[in-house]
Amino acid sequence: MLVVRISRPGGEFPNQNSCVGEGLASWVQQNRSLEETDIVLWYQAVAYIEASAYIYQDGKLLMEVDHLQHVLGPYIQIKGANKEVTVAAGSALELDGSYTTKSYLQIVLEKLPASERNSSGINAQQAARLQELVENIQSQGSSSSSESSPSREVISPIEGAIEDMQSRIKRLERWQAINTVL
Repeated sequence: MLVVRISRPGGEFPNQNSCVGEGLASWVQQNRSLEETDIVLWYQAVAYIEASAYIYQDGKLLMEVDHLQHVLGPYIQIKGANKEVTVAAGSALELDGSYTTKSYLQIVLEKLPASERNSSGINAQQAARLQELVENIQSQGSSSSSESSPSREVISPIEGAIEDMQSRIKRLERWQAINTVL
């Protein structure tokens, strides 16, 4: 399973740019105050795509053959530091001109039958699985925070900051493990 994280600005004022991360920066560069802003919204969405991949690697190239759920045929990615070697590998596989700039998420959504899509663009089975993953992560986060932070009567600011950082690192490690496994 391939987890795709999407972070886009939404709402009004500082988030008018469509490129991720540019909205707030351009707002501040124009000497506009965030305190005077009525709305600052960011939204994040997560989509997952069930996929399997075979990876071939030598000293010069990394070739990945991806098989995506709901998509017939494999997708091949050829990556290398030397452009000429990478192009030659694509030519040897007769891949000349057969490329796309679409993300895997766009490809999968286009291939889904209309009957399997709901208004949000993902099928109900994917939405249910995503909800299950989110609930699992939330339950792990709440149980681990109580485990990692036993109640103490006196805690120094430094110890509090260290515990907070350790908790954040554990959450990031859990997300990384999920991204790796899925």
